[in-house]
Amino acid sequence: MQRPSPKLYMLLLMIAGFFLGGCMSPTLNEPCTSNDDCSASWSEFCKVPQNCDPSEQMGTCQVRPTQGQCSDRPDFTVCGCDQRNYRSSCWAAQAFQSIVHYGACTEESAASLE
Repeated sequence: MQRPSPKLYMLLLMIAGFFLGGCMSPTLNEPCTSNDDCSASWSEFCKVPQNCDPSEQMGTCQVRPTQGQCSDRPDFTVCGCDQRNYRSSCWAAQAFQSIVHYGACTEESAASLE
């Protein structure tokens, strides 16, 4: 089977890029208050400051790490805004969660979110 010429290949890539809307998400690094403000098709989530309250300081849309991008070894346990412990901030982001603080979740961190 004959391979397509490099010119044809580049033309096909440009056409695909046009129909897919380019290679950048329209909401990446845009301000947000919830995951709904970010592009689901680009697997983005709203990363809010460590207080988990976007009404105090808005977050920004960030790309969610894909499976395999986060280390399997525990790095620094973090407490997610959903009050679950994650191996690292990467694992929290993979679950579409920002973090409350570094370290395991406590009753005190749960009270700070109420």
